[in-house]
Amino acid sequence: MARSFETTIDYGQYDCSLEELTSRNKQILFWFCVGVFWLWLFIEIFDVLWFWEEFYLSISESGWQVVTENSDGSPSCEITEYDTCERLVGTGGVWWSLLGSLLTGIAMGPLVFSALIFSYRTKDVTRNWKEEIWGCLFLINPSIIWGLLWMVCLPYTWTLLPWGDWSTNWWKIFPFFFGLIWIGLVPAFFTIFGFISLFFNQKYNFDEQKEQESQEQSDDTSTADKVSNSDSSKVEVWMKKASIKEEKLHGIVIDHPKLGTTQITTSKIKSQELQENVHRIETKNTIYMIHEDDLHSSLEQKKTIAAKELQEAAKKRGISAENFWDSV
Repeated sequence: MARSFETTIDYGQYDCSLEELTSRNKQILFWFCVGVFWLWLFIEIFDVLWFWEEFYLSISESGWQVVTENSDGSPSCEITEYDTCERLVGTGGVWWSLLGSLLTGIAMGPLVFSALIFSYRTKDVTRNWKEEIWGCLFLINPSIIWGLLWMVCLPYTWTLLPWGDWSTNWWKIFPFFFGLIWIGLVPAFFTIFGFISLFFNQKYNFDEQKEQESQEQSDDTSTADKVSNSDSSKVEVWMKKASIKEEKLHGIVIDHPKLGTTQITTSKIKSQELQENVHRIETKNTIYMIHEDDLHSSLEQKKTIAAKELQEAAKKRGISAENFWDSV
């Protein structure tokens, strides 16, 4: 018998808008098409693999290397008495790895862009999260180049690689453990670790809004416990583009003492009054002032506000509560 699992989580709140989804689909298609051509261009035309071949030859052997083909007149080889072609492999070839790493990162860039956008294609991720993960992505290639410089190129030039006879090269491991590893690998480690951490921990606008709401409510509660409920003890904040839904105020606060200028949802409304063309709406710990043009409230809410204003006017004139509606 099949079981039905129910959940209260509305996963649709984490999806992006249709316009944003369409834009991301176009970006993925564009970067993927450009990336395929771009990668072919670097491999076939620019021959980026040559840099890695030279690096491999330099790191594996140095001195004269025997080439099995016969001489074709190229100045890079020398005919020996055994009728073979030899060429000199110098230690400077290890430095080609830096340029090879840079060009490889550039060649793979568009394809990596399309893959990263595809990873959050349907999700309503925050702007700060996107800025952080794209920043880490652009720092990965420079950090790898930095690591190759301190872990391979400079040690090879300084003859610090612990290769060869161990009895004469054992001491060369100490410069690595006490200096070169920390200088070369730590930036790359933190950059790549930060990218992976952000990739698997996406941040959504829905969760951020809930945190702001809970923070606003907790601030109201904690401050209300310390001060009295009089209007003079409450913070007055201006708000724009506001609306009232489910007895809560939704809008953009301006220069809030703790939240700054941001979109928030307040705690439940305690009272509301209109002074000239400015609404003063009181919550548990804050008074929000809103111009009449910036408050979009429903017809029922407007009737409620009008009734409260009439009741206050009746009290000022001395009309009793029993005869209030008759007088209206």
